[in-house]
This record gives sequence, C-alpha cells and structure tokens, in this order.
Amino acid sequence: MTLRPQLRRRNRELATDLALAIAQLQQLALTNEQLRAVLEAASNVTNIQTEQRLI
Repeated sequence: MTLRPQLRRRNRELATDLALAIAQLQQLALTNEQLRAVLEAASNVTNIQTEQRLI
C-alpha cells in the first residue's frame, strides 16, 4: 500500500509538528522547575512532594 504524495507530505509535516511540540513541552518543564526553585528561594516556600506529580 503506497501513500499518495500529498499524504506523505502531510505525514512529514505532522511528524515535524509533533517533534516541535515535544521540544516545547521539555522546555516548559525545565522552565517550570527553574521558576519553582526561584520561588522557593525568594519566599521560603517549601515544595510539598506528592506521590504522583504531573510533569
């Protein structure tokens, strides 16, 4: 089964979009961690760890 050129192109575009979205999520996770550290240091706020933490 072969995909038509339009479908192949769209598939590549979606794969690229997915890779960019993953990179953005990773960057946001890093930024979030940095902001948490700054907040804790600036205001003596303690991070309460839970067993399940969304990252």
